[in-house]
Amino acid sequence: MATGPEGEEDRAVEMTREQKDARVKAAFEAWEKRKTYTVHKDGVRKRTAKEDISALWEAMWEACDFLWHGLADAGWERHLFPNAAQKLKRWRAPLEVLGASDFANAGHEGVADMLTLQDYWRWSLGVPGFENENRLLTDEELKREELLVERRGRLYFALHDPETDASDH
Repeated sequence: MATGPEGEEDRAVEMTREQKDARVKAAFEAWEKRKTYTVHKDGVRKRTAKEDISALWEAMWEACDFLWHGLADAGWERHLFPNAAQKLKRWRAPLEVLGASDFANAGHEGVADMLTLQDYWRWSLGVPGFENENRLLTDEELKREELLVERRGRLYFALHDPETDASDH
């Protein structure tokens, strides 16, 4: 198991795989059943409050664990049976993009298998100062570029940082 800042590892250790799967399943079912509006007795449709939809989204986001270390959990060890959140974190990158020689787990279909969403965000493409490199950046490099940030003892990729406008959904 990947370790993270204090509290992040503890939360992950507390739940078994079955508990995580059940939590993810419940969150996805709640999201799929969400109502974007309600119909009143007089037939008038009223949109569901943004706060209610946001709270449901946040619960699903938390169940899926999009913290930095959670992005590495793509369930590859489960082969064809990952939970729904793990499926979202799988990345099969084209070998010509990443450089086939860098990946021992190169697949037969012209893609690098068993990569994760964390690997995707680590990729140097488009990061100022790394334009001519084709590799996965370290946590320290990402922190230096302010792409990996710590908030309340938790690590986030900048896009997932709850304290930025980028995370406003």
